[in-house]
Parts: sequence; structure tokens; C-alpha cells
Amino acid sequence: SPSYYEGFGIPHLEALSWGTPVITSDRGSIPEVVGNAALMVSPADINGLKDAMSRVVNDNKLREKLIINGIKQAQKFSWKKSASELLKVIKGMDPGSSPG
Repeated sequence: SPSYYEGFGIPHLEALSWGTPVITSDRGSIPEVVGNAALMVSPADINGLKDAMSRVVNDNKLREKLIINGIKQAQKFSWKKSASELLKVIKGMDPGSSPG
């Protein structure tokens, strides 16, 4: 079943980058990570998960849309971009403050 909690969602991005349609949890950071490139369901909604799986298998247009959107979404994230964004945060921190 989909997770109740995820850290950042690297497995999701990996799947999206390979053109794999993703069905995932609607919790935590995952909605921000996958954007409109995945179907999201509540981890407690077994029927919702079943329906999402059925839609991905049976709806060719939806599956193609998820694949295209997934590849585009994954391209928004890269190690270089992540490091650059982290560096901006670090450079903007007050030397006397603690992160977080």
C-alpha cells in the first residue's frame, strides 16, 4: 500500500524518469514531488488504490499522460539543481542561527 510517510520521494522520481506510471500516497512531501505526474490516493483507501491501478492498466490516454508528465516532472529535479538550491540556503543563513 502507499506510504503514510515518505522523506523526499527519490524512488518516485526514479520511476517517473524511467517513464513508469506512478500511483502513490497523497501524504507528506510526495504531492509536491510528483506534481501532476502521478495518481495519488490516501494510504488507507484500499478501493481508491484498486481504482487507480485499474485506471492505469485500462486507460491508455491516462497512462500515456502520466508517462509524459512523469518524465517532465523528473527533469525538474537533478543533483546539480538540488546542490545549487541547498547552497543558496546555506549562503543565506545567519552564521549565528541553526538550520531548521
